[in-house]
Amino acid sequence: MSAVLHSYSGLDVVRPEVVTPSTDEEVLDALVAAGAAGRRATLRGAGASFHDQALNADQLISVGGVPSSVELSGREACVRGPASWGDVVEAGADCGLIPGIVPTSGRITVAGSVASDSVGRFSGVLGRVSTSLEGFDLLSPDGARRTIVRPTPGSSEENDRLFRAVPGGHGYLGYTTDIRTLLVPLGEAWSADGPPPRVQTEMVLSTSLEHAAQALVGDYLALHPQPAGQEEAREALGRSGHTGPWLITNTRGEGFLFRSRLVHGDTPLRPFFLHQPGGVAHQIAQTASVSSAWNQLGWRATWRAMQRNPAPYVDELQGFLFMMDGNWLARARLFALGLRPWLLQQSFAMPIDRTDSSPALRAERLLERVAREFHDAGLALDALDLLVAPADDTLLCAAPGVESVLVTPVVQGLLPRTSAKVIAVYHRLSRFAAELGGRVHLTKSVYVEPDVMQEMYGDAVRELDALRGLVDPYGVLQNRFLERIRGTWAGEGG
Repeated sequence: MSAVLHSYSGLDVVRPEVVTPSTDEEVLDALVAAGAAGRRATLRGAGASFHDQALNADQLISVGGVPSSVELSGREACVRGPASWGDVVEAGADCGLIPGIVPTSGRITVAGSVASDSVGRFSGVLGRVSTSLEGFDLLSPDGARRTIVRPTPGSSEENDRLFRAVPGGHGYLGYTTDIRTLLVPLGEAWSADGPPPRVQTEMVLSTSLEHAAQALVGDYLALHPQPAGQEEAREALGRSGHTGPWLITNTRGEGFLFRSRLVHGDTPLRPFFLHQPGGVAHQIAQTASVSSAWNQLGWRATWRAMQRNPAPYVDELQGFLFMMDGNWLARARLFALGLRPWLLQQSFAMPIDRTDSSPALRAERLLERVAREFHDAGLALDALDLLVAPADDTLLCAAPGVESVLVTPVVQGLLPRTSAKVIAVYHRLSRFAAELGGRVHLTKSVYVEPDVMQEMYGDAVRELDALRGLVDPYGVLQNRFLERIRGTWAGEGG
């Protein structure tokens, strides 16, 4: 059957043939059959990809009907099929455990997050999804099911290369299931006979873009006086409950630095509307957020309210973890009304230099350029989202071997001509980020010229092509997103 499908941004629309396997074996059969028929196929789970990472105009293999499960063994969860992060949080709650990295929607599948190597809650402590990953099974178009484990001195070269390439590889190498990921103890905030932990959030106001970047990185460095190993970081999160800093600001630098930590479930609630995805105030705000005028008004009102009353907020754990579920609901409501809202979020990873007197200097320079570019283009920016992440070493990671600030300009609306202007700004910012030694983070919207993409990721994409020749010799799997932005410079692998 065929179906009209779109990206989460609302800007990418295709009508492919859709195949709906109901078991892992049928997924593998579909991949092999596509190769025999000379088809190009793409894997798709919850449909949460911002861009065209999970879209294809030829054949799309939708894995939503495959049985899913989450099984715990000590601190490790084995996630099968299209199980979501909401499923994993629910499974771990009774045991006092929580995923190390939790994307901000409980609907996102674990397999999809591995494919994008997502960031989320606790990234300021633990990094990306791959850092908690212990292994997975990979089903590829060559008909093989490989069990891939975290590299050890005795593991094979093929295993080690695939372990590094599949996270963040956007489904280019196959379908992942039986994903083994480490969970983190909730520590003193949890008790077996008590209510679920809550989250207390202190918000500190910033007054300029420079202040915003410096405050965020300062908080991060205070949590990490020295770069910590993953086991140390997990234990520290369990002991302190600190989830890592996160900051949102506007182009004037009027921002909110969020300092959150897990607290006992008996702590009295004082909810923040952003952390109540099903709440009336949150739904009104999310639905109206397609209007830039509404966003500007709401921002100023919230910022001034925090000036008057800076007392910490206390939220339910699920609301804090999955605050973007409210955006999902609001967008579905707008689509049901016949509207076509679009949402663009492009992230730039700007390295931190601990030896510099201003470790966040590159992020500061990018923020200044973002503000100027949007102003000169006559565009209103809804928010600038800033998150610090520890160093990573996956093949297509945005900050290989270095800590970085992820800077994400967020814009949404209804008019297509406005989205085209935003995309043009993203192209210019991508080139400027490269000049500063940064990279585009390939997880969300990605608008970058092929020559800039080559500068950022050339060697990595060539290695990905080589691995594709190993597991997908007939070039069945299509990553429309990656093939679009790399141009013709990295086509050796097929």
